[in-house]
Amino acid sequence: MTRPLKNNSYILQVSLTMTLALLCPCVAALAQNPATGGQAAQYELETIEITGTGRITEQQLREQLRIKDHTIMTDDWMIGARTKLLGLGIFKDVFFSLKKGSKPGLAKLVLKAEDDEHVLSDWAVGGEFGLSMTEPSPAFGED
Repeated sequence: MTRPLKNNSYILQVSLTMTLALLCPCVAALAQNPATGGQAAQYELETIEITGTGRITEQQLREQLRIKDHTIMTDDWMIGARTKLLGLGIFKDVFFSLKKGSKPGLAKLVLKAEDDEHVLSDWAVGGEFGLSMTEPSPAFGED
């Protein structure tokens, strides 16, 4: 004989967490934990590992995401970081995962980026092509 479930909100929370886990592994890693009173987990960034692409280095990633020492990673931070990287237009998809750090509260950020083959060159972050606002050059032949 089965017992009826007493709390439908728990079922909703579990189904929402499962849906997020399928959509974005990084959100599942930082999902709210009922055992901690519903507070979202957060970790201090210890190191970064980049796989699947040669278009961005760790230093360039730190510059693009404005990562400093002791950056705190939350679920909002992870979603914003993924959005910024996809907004560069050079990646087809970006996946984040976390590995245990050397101490409790520290984590290693693993970035797996899939290059977009529709980019017509091997353009990368920090490449030589860029746009800048400067004074217009004089027309050719003018002194």
